[in-house]
Amino acid sequence: AVAAAVSEFVLYPASHHTVAGDELGSVMAAIEEELASRATHLESLGQWREAERLRFRVNADLEQMRECGYCRGMENYARHLANRSEGEPPETLLDYMPQDDWLLLVDECHITAPQISAMFAGDHQRKRNLVAHGFRLPSALDNRPLTSAEFWARVPQAVLISATPGAEVERLCGMSPSVTELIVRPTGVPDPQVRVISAEEVGGVEDHLLAQIESRRAVGEKTLVTVLTKRSAEELARFLDARGVPAAWLHSDLKPVERLEAIDGLRNGQYDVLIGCNMLREGLDLPEVSLVAIIDADKQGFLRSETSLIQTIGRAARHVDGTALLYTQSGVISDAMRAAIDETERRRTRQQQHNEAHGLTPRGALSSSKGKAASRLNPVLALLQQKPSASDTLRSTLDAPQRRRYEAMCAWREEQAVANGVPRFRVMTDAMMLRVAVAAPSSAEELAAVRGIGPKTMKRHGEALMSVLQALAHRSDISIERGSAQAHTAKTLSALVSS
Repeated sequence: AVAAAVSEFVLYPASHHTVAGDELGSVMAAIEEELASRATHLESLGQWREAERLRFRVNADLEQMRECGYCRGMENYARHLANRSEGEPPETLLDYMPQDDWLLLVDECHITAPQISAMFAGDHQRKRNLVAHGFRLPSALDNRPLTSAEFWARVPQAVLISATPGAEVERLCGMSPSVTELIVRPTGVPDPQVRVISAEEVGGVEDHLLAQIESRRAVGEKTLVTVLTKRSAEELARFLDARGVPAAWLHSDLKPVERLEAIDGLRNGQYDVLIGCNMLREGLDLPEVSLVAIIDADKQGFLRSETSLIQTIGRAARHVDGTALLYTQSGVISDAMRAAIDETERRRTRQQQHNEAHGLTPRGALSSSKGKAASRLNPVLALLQQKPSASDTLRSTLDAPQRRRYEAMCAWREEQAVANGVPRFRVMTDAMMLRVAVAAPSSAEELAAVRGIGPKTMKRHGEALMSVLQALAHRSDISIERGSAQAHTAKTLSALVSS
């Protein structure tokens, strides 16, 4: 049945790097002209291999364009497709915004603003190497992000927001009239107290930290701990768990949904402590957290810079009794620590002066809910958990033999991960094991043909993996033979009885 008659319909292409058939000829002519010029230039420099490589790659792309109207990597010819001049910036979504009637808000701009410059620089460096070695035409350099200057020239007005604006933000904003400090909070909650703890004086970090965490647990408050390595985070979580403190580690090995679940677990009481490396700095608004502990605060670097320390200390600034403990090896205060402590104290003093002047009593976000804040992550988790991953879908379709192969590989992977002290996914991913379980390879050649099993995996684990699969197949064959023999015996006895 016809639902509705449509007289006109616009079907957009899957890629925006697409031109009409009558324009394709001129585009290809421009590419061929650039190819001839670039190949001649490379040959004049004695780079015959690069010139030959470039001709082969570009001619293959042109042939595919003639046959299909597009080719893989079509975006590398964007300058010719859009008929732009050399060096002319590409069109972006900013070109579709009104001329001067919109406002850009940039949160955590100490990270975002430098990334705008870094996007162009990183893209240009990578493609410059491809062009130099004959993998791409020079016009590929014009398929790029906007430079920082080009980006901000298209933004009529912006508000950049950060607790720690850096040099890039100061350069964009100019001198102080363009900078507004919003330090005073209407809730009256001051920045946390900062204490420097010498690990030597307290006899080690772990026991002192455990005592501090227990004192917070007794009144229903939570703790964040930051360490320098992922292994340290996992070991500290195990240490706390073994002593009856529910703790979870949080780092890049966790999937995004699992990270949200860990944060949600802290809020709903499943955990009392979260331990992380780089993921407990910005963007966490957790009013339950009254204590932030920074391990190895004196080891100056990216995770212990002035900006990082201020951001991490600020995770306790949502609680009336917020405290930050900066653990050092010998009580020595680094330059970054001193700057972060001084800035936090300046903000704390300013808030306290404002509270005294206006008779304001600090009031935390938990005051109105009697210490039980409803989680705001549940709707997000529900949305993310609705759609199963491709691995989950494939796992649910395994038959009995395939599931046995998958479970045997899981056990083998666990042994390898423990023996080598690495996460399980670094041995072999779930998706890879599921494909092997379905393919059921009986030889090394068949194993190597499974998608995702490359030469490195074969060299590292191929022999061991085949041993696991062959041992499982051998056990299965014995079970089948034993079952057949038992069935034959039962059938013979039955025949004797009936006779």
